[in-house]
Amino acid sequence: MAILVARSGGSRDRMVAADRQLEGNVGRWLAGLRERRGEIVNWTRVQFFRLWTATAVIILFGLAFWYVPETLTWWQKTVLRMIENGSEMLPYPWSNRVEYIMINFGASIWLQFALAIIVFRVLMWPLARWWRRQSDRRR
Repeated sequence: MAILVARSGGSRDRMVAADRQLEGNVGRWLAGLRERRGEIVNWTRVQFFRLWTATAVIILFGLAFWYVPETLTWWQKTVLRMIENGSEMLPYPWSNRVEYIMINFGASIWLQFALAIIVFRVLMWPLARWWRRQSDRRR
């Protein structure tokens, strides 16, 4: 900003004022970061956990595809059975509609990945809770 003022023929005082204003804005921004440090750390932790679990599930799907493909067939059939059983709980016209939509659109690989990630997170939850308790005891 100060460079633009200098090129446009502005005085040195205007350049110094622009630099001070910029420094004030950066200072306020850094002060806000310091105040919100706990929130930022928590957000980072949550995002890392999400990335880690999604990556682990994709790697597990790849390993299963290579070494035990029957596991993927079982998983697909389980997801389809869950869709069918869930849609049977709805009244007549809606049960068929929901089942059709979920099987044709929802039984794609994305739904299977999403369900696998949820199952993986539920299975990892006790381990993560134990880990957090151990780290709290050390402090």
